[in-house]
Amino acid sequence: MMMLLRLRAHMLRNYFRNLRKEDIFRFAILFGLFGLFIAGGMALVAKGFWFVLKLPAMGEILSNGLVQFLFFVLFNFLILSNLLVGYAYLFRGRRTELYFSLPLPAPRVFALHAAESIVQSSWATFLLGSAVLVSYGASHDAGAMYYALMPAVLAAFLLLCGVIGVLGAFLLGLLRRRFGRKVFTIAGAAFILAGGAYLVAQLREISFAPGQELVLLTRLTERLRAMSSSFWPGKWTSHALLAFARGFGGEGFFSLGLTVSAACALWPVLDLLGRHRYLALWQDLNALAAPPRRRTRIPRVRGPLAGLIRKDVLLFARDPTQSLQLIVFLLLMALYTVSLLRIPRDVLPAPYWRFISLANLTAISFILASFSSRFVYPLLESEGVSIWILMSAPIGRRAVIAAKMLLGLLLMLPAAVCLAVASQLAITTDAVPLLLGTLLIVLLSVALTALALGFSAAFARWKSDRPSEVLGTAGGTANFLASAGLVALVMGLWVTGDLLRVHALGTALRAAALLCAGAAIAGGLAWSLRALARREY
Repeated sequence: MMMLLRLRAHMLRNYFRNLRKEDIFRFAILFGLFGLFIAGGMALVAKGFWFVLKLPAMGEILSNGLVQFLFFVLFNFLILSNLLVGYAYLFRGRRTELYFSLPLPAPRVFALHAAESIVQSSWATFLLGSAVLVSYGASHDAGAMYYALMPAVLAAFLLLCGVIGVLGAFLLGLLRRRFGRKVFTIAGAAFILAGGAYLVAQLREISFAPGQELVLLTRLTERLRAMSSSFWPGKWTSHALLAFARGFGGEGFFSLGLTVSAACALWPVLDLLGRHRYLALWQDLNALAAPPRRRTRIPRVRGPLAGLIRKDVLLFARDPTQSLQLIVFLLLMALYTVSLLRIPRDVLPAPYWRFISLANLTAISFILASFSSRFVYPLLESEGVSIWILMSAPIGRRAVIAAKMLLGLLLMLPAAVCLAVASQLAITTDAVPLLLGTLLIVLLSVALTALALGFSAAFARWKSDRPSEVLGTAGGTANFLASAGLVALVMGLWVTGDLLRVHALGTALRAAALLCAGAAIAGGLAWSLRALARREY
């Protein structure tokens, strides 16, 4: 095990040694933007907590409820993230076959992949979660004990979520081997739909009586029984942090001990699975012990562009991790639209609905920025080491970019149009603002797609064909920050123009927002072509 970790450390050291000056400059800009993003987010979160604390009688209760709800959401999403990433590392990684060709026992390979998947799924949550918790401590005047033990509490929570997620990934492999891919996909979609339906049902039971909006979080906590259960890991973590913030070290250490002991109790189960079941399951899932498949006739594809698009569509559809995450994203979009139906129409005055409509368009834009970073950015870099085959083929660079662009639009535009139209209808937007908002979302979707391709062509390392590994690179992070910046710029101009719509300046600002989106489309495509032509393969 130590030999494999030492090998990874040497690979990382050699990677930083081989960085060129322009790469170092890119990293400096990236980390600077990331630092500004973190600092701004911490300031906003701290102001939010201060605002909540000023509420009479309910401030302290609501702030505690926000922390509990944060860990409720983090627990569910970390389990899902560790499950998908763990499945990709354990059963779909190319390095696994290399490790098994070496004189390495299966338990060590399993332990290495489990640790890698936990770190890959949790590092961003650790950074962003630490920033939120530091803001919470600053707003509540927490002592030095809180800041000293907060990283340990958060790390224990992430470790427990990672162990549960890896166990779920192993169970996922067993189910897929038993039932096959089609039944497995249908059952997974049904399970996710059932969970979403349950959450919608709980939200539907909550009433929005006038004057009681501030206790909405408390009522939601009461409806979601798991948040108040003594067996819920998120409650252990939130209770430990709240206790340390108030100086109650005994209660905090008890809750921290529960989290650590739960993770330590589950780790021997992982060790037993790695010793007795991992190798055989990996062989079965990679068709090493299965009978050969029957050959099927591949329909004729006309033209290189159609062939590239067909190849990308088939690769995307055959990757269970991509398919499941796409389903989860679409379900979250549907849940967001359904939640808009619960906005009380008889409580808010009529002028507020224009602000709600603008806030809805802004939220959709940020959702699409995350969507493009997750599904569009990996399209080019996930070609991996086989990129030289594509670049040496008698196909122009424009055809390659056009194929990736069309597939990205095939993913982005249906989701964007459906979300924009459905959400605006849910809040009863008038016809003209609905059409203008949909036009803005369509242009912004195309701009985000072009921007993601530009970053992918400029930052791609061509070392892995796994999207989960591609997203954790510097290019993936830079693309996400740039996409968020583009959305902030375009929506800032659009919202300001809408608020000043009675003046000529308002029309000019909205036109400037559309022009910015168009400039991002042209600039992203030109950048991607130029960067792809300059790369060495």
